[in-house]
Amino acid sequence: MLMPTQQTASSLLVATLLSTILFSFGRTSVALCEEDGKKESSRHESSTNGHSPMPNSIREVLVSNSATMDPIWLKVSETHDYAVPNLPRPIGSVSTLYFQAGKMWYSNQLRFPSDVLQSEEWSFDGKVFYTGSAAAPNGKLTVIGKWLGENLDDPRAERRPTGFPYLEAVGFSLPRTIAAWKSALFESEIVHLTSPASAHLTIEPGEVLKLRFQIPEPAHLNAQTVDLDQMAQDMKRNGATAETVASAVDRFKRLRSEEAPRRVEMWLDPKLGYALIYRVDSTFEGKRIRTIDCSDFKFTGRASLWLPQKCVIKIYVKNMMQLFGFTDVPTETRTFGLEQVSFEPRADVTFALDCQPGTAIFDRSVVAARTAPSGQLNYIAPSTNVALRDSARGVRTTWRSGLVIGNVLFLIVLCALAWWRWRSH
Repeated sequence: MLMPTQQTASSLLVATLLSTILFSFGRTSVALCEEDGKKESSRHESSTNGHSPMPNSIREVLVSNSATMDPIWLKVSETHDYAVPNLPRPIGSVSTLYFQAGKMWYSNQLRFPSDVLQSEEWSFDGKVFYTGSAAAPNGKLTVIGKWLGENLDDPRAERRPTGFPYLEAVGFSLPRTIAAWKSALFESEIVHLTSPASAHLTIEPGEVLKLRFQIPEPAHLNAQTVDLDQMAQDMKRNGATAETVASAVDRFKRLRSEEAPRRVEMWLDPKLGYALIYRVDSTFEGKRIRTIDCSDFKFTGRASLWLPQKCVIKIYVKNMMQLFGFTDVPTETRTFGLEQVSFEPRADVTFALDCQPGTAIFDRSVVAARTAPSGQLNYIAPSTNVALRDSARGVRTTWRSGLVIGNVLFLIVLCALAWWRWRSH
């Protein structure tokens, strides 16, 4: 949660002015790394098997760049363009992220057609992960979820994604699921993807360093986690035809059986601290899935870190997670603009969401959630987090007391009816 200050309003999406920051590495180190990288890349490119690990000089720059992004404050705008217009999907958003020492706060305001607004917030305080959503014009959260905490093995947390599209597009990553926040790290996506031997990394040196490698197909991995029976029930409940349901189930079954990896090509610019300037993802057979173009780079003054002010993602498939409907023209174009960035610690951010009185809470972070039929406790929040815990206990106590009283009243009514019938006869 973003706390109000004298300089800022209480809106969740207001960011600070850019802070003045110091060099921790000079551009000279970038030039030296660039020269070393070209030499090492050339040697690895000529290896007998055609595969090579990432040269140490390049890896060190990428790791240093990711390490310097703690703490970091980002404000990013995004626009969506679809090949098929008027879909019930977001057409724009403004998101704000603050990350510090393994803790995180994130706010995203989505804009839908007809200017419908929807807000969502996430935060992680080092123990509990919070999710919040609001459809009200005032942006107040109406539903808040609590995860992890004392329930670290919650299987649903393994399947709940947490994505930060701009960061991932420019070559960095934070944990991708709620469960992964148990060990929160700000990593180089480039190093992470190219490190396994199964990546079969090859490097083509030049003014632009071209990396080619393979990764496990995300659609295949996602299909392993889908409960097909539950998915079919949900689709039918939402009015899908039997044919549509059967088609979706068949696609997921196909994805489960197909283990072919995805091909990825990344272009890194040595003059920009090996910043990612272009990426293309394709199926193993060569069908294009998406492209990423980053441009208008600005030096941050931190290590060798350059960040693009603009990033464009073009998607060439109708459904990314089911990999069907490949097209020659983009089905969706997402354009990101970096509005603000700061690397200074902030005192106006708390890492727990603001529970307003009356907010609906589903709590999966307590031990009692493990034995609850739904895997969570549901209650209404009072004004404070301390009272919130008391409220959860109060709800459970009240429910049990109410059940006992109800049973007693029911027995009294039965006895009264039996007595009345006996008197009538």
